Amino acid sequence: MDSEKIAQSVLEDQKEKIEAAIRGVLSDLKDPDSVDYIVELIMEPGTLTEDEVYSAVEDLLRNYTKLTEVRIVGIVEELRSRAENAKANDEVVDDLFLELELEKTERLGICRLCNSDARITIHHLIPKLVLKRMRNHNKSRVDVARYLVEVCRPCHNELHRLWGHGELAREYQTVESILQAEEIKPYLNWKRKKERTTDNFADDDDDADA
Repeated sequence: MDSEKIAQSVLEDQKEKIEAAIRGVLSDLKDPDSVDYIVELIMEPGTLTEDEVYSAVEDLLRNYTKLTEVRIVGIVEELRSRAENAKANDEVVDDLFLELELEKTERLGICRLCNSDARITIHHLIPKLVLKRMRNHNKSRVDVARYLVEVCRPCHNELHRLWGHGELAREYQTVESILQAEEIKPYLNWKRKKERTTDNFADDDDDADA
C-alpha cells in the first residue's frame, strides 16, 4: 500500500471513530432518524457556524425528546467536546498527508546544509515522535511544515549519527542552529570540499570533451 493510501485509510478510520463517539453520546435518543440528523449536522455542517449547529441540536432535543434540560445541556457539551477532538484529529491527518507527500518525493535539489546539488530527502528538525508528543500534550495544532528541511542523504545520515531525537528537538530546531554546532562543522567542511573536488573533475571532463 502506498503512502497516499495509508494516509487515506487513517482519515477514514478517524471519521468512523468520530461518528461512533457521537452516536455513543446520543445513546439516550430512541429515534434513529434524529440521531442520523444530528450526526450529519455535526460532521457536515455546510455553511452553518459552530454555534448554529449546536443551537439546532438543542432545539431538536427540546422539541422532539423528553430529556430534561440538564441532560440536554450535558449532551450538547459532550458533543462539542467530541467535535473539538474531531477537529484536532483532522489536523493531525492533514499533517500526515503533508509529511507523506514531501517524504515520498526524493528529487534533485539543493541541500540546506552542505549546499550540494543532489538528491534530497526531508529531515524533521523536530523528530516525528517528538512532534506527536507535542500534539498530544498541547492538544493543539502543530505546524509540521515549519520543521521540515531539505537535505541530501549523507547530511541526513550525519545528523542522526551525531544527535539523538531528544537532543535534536531541544537544541537544533533550525538550520542555523545546526550549522553553528561545533560537532557538525568538521563533517560539513569535508563534505563541501568533496563536492568542490567533484565539481572540478566534472569541469575538467567537460573541457576535455570540448
